[in-house]
Amino acid sequence: MLDTNVLDERLTALEGDLVELTQALVRIDTVNPYSGDRKAPGESKGQKYIEKYFKKMGATKIEVFEPKEGIYDRMGVRGPKERRFAGRPNVVARFKFKRPGPKFLFNGHMDTVGAEGMTIDPWSGELKNGRIWGRGSADQKGLLAAAVIAAKALLGFKDELCGELIVMSVVDEECNGAGAGTLACVERGIRADAGLLTDGFDYKLCREANGLITPEVFVQGESGHCCSPQDAVSAIDKTILVKMGIDRFIRARAKKHPTLPVNLGVMRSGVLPGTVPNDGYLALNVEYALEEADAAKPNGESVKQQLVAAIREEIEASGDAWLKEHPPRVELLKDFPPFSVPDKSRVVQDALAAAKEVVGPEVGFQRFIPTCDGGHLYLRGKIPMVFFGTAELAQCHTPHESVAVNDLMAALRVYARVAARQLAR
Repeated sequence: MLDTNVLDERLTALEGDLVELTQALVRIDTVNPYSGDRKAPGESKGQKYIEKYFKKMGATKIEVFEPKEGIYDRMGVRGPKERRFAGRPNVVARFKFKRPGPKFLFNGHMDTVGAEGMTIDPWSGELKNGRIWGRGSADQKGLLAAAVIAAKALLGFKDELCGELIVMSVVDEECNGAGAGTLACVERGIRADAGLLTDGFDYKLCREANGLITPEVFVQGESGHCCSPQDAVSAIDKTILVKMGIDRFIRARAKKHPTLPVNLGVMRSGVLPGTVPNDGYLALNVEYALEEADAAKPNGESVKQQLVAAIREEIEASGDAWLKEHPPRVELLKDFPPFSVPDKSRVVQDALAAAKEVVGPEVGFQRFIPTCDGGHLYLRGKIPMVFFGTAELAQCHTPHESVAVNDLMAALRVYARVAARQLAR
């Protein structure tokens, strides 16, 4: 077994590398092109940087490949349709040790949510008051950097370790993405004996994840001229009523599942003040429990039907004849399935031991909220996965995003320990 004291000395010496890599990644705009930002370049420049970094580290092999269009349908995952991935490659680096042995992987994503409206410079990467500032610092470039630096540290112990360490930097996790980058890795046949997902928060150690659906609600009206609105059916009015049905659903979910949030994130109707709007649109995220999914085929269809029923009940209670005749259409934009990795899996036990050493004896497993790409690796790649991240969830997606260097160092120590335990056989 690798001497953890020696490992810690090595990790401490690499703190500057961790800070510099995080700053460098934050300073590269990798906003997901489906973020809603008017200018969102995608992940390409960040992936080129990480590819060069892997080359300098002496990676045995580096794979650069784009997800193929239609990836969600082929992999049996409900995800956004008609997404384009040209110029948005995954980067997967392999580091082989001298002796044959198991394979272990790290998985993290390069894309970020939009940066328009931020109250700080989103690309500064400034180090101030022990924190690194900018879009993606917390979610989740700092933690991706921690995985890369963990690999860098472990390369100094080639005589003690065996097998292969794989580091994945993937695309399309954010902005209604349903993990196309990670699914592309699975489709390509990249496998490991176990893995750790770096996209986690608040020092939570997880082996289970709840599910997440994104229902879209389409509301029909009947357009007309602004001078005779009485001869038309305003989709704004009907959308407001449908929103009341969604509120009914939210109240019911909060009563039955108080720890599972529902967020109505989009509500819009109309394009011109001179026209009575013809249609309305709402979209929401709904987390659902592992226990709510169909055991044979984990998905959130039953939760979607609860939403449909709540909207129908609100329409019935209102007596709205138009919506009774023209009921809203509800479709799922995406569905991240829930899953549970057995607690007796070796990686689960190794992660628990590593976290206790670094964080303290009080650490235990919690269910991951929200869900993430790790489910694809487990359900479709058959790779036992654990999740651990130290960034503050309260910082993610905010207009003032930042991450504490001390938190990144804690993640680095856990990541390196877990990988070392897996590869020291």
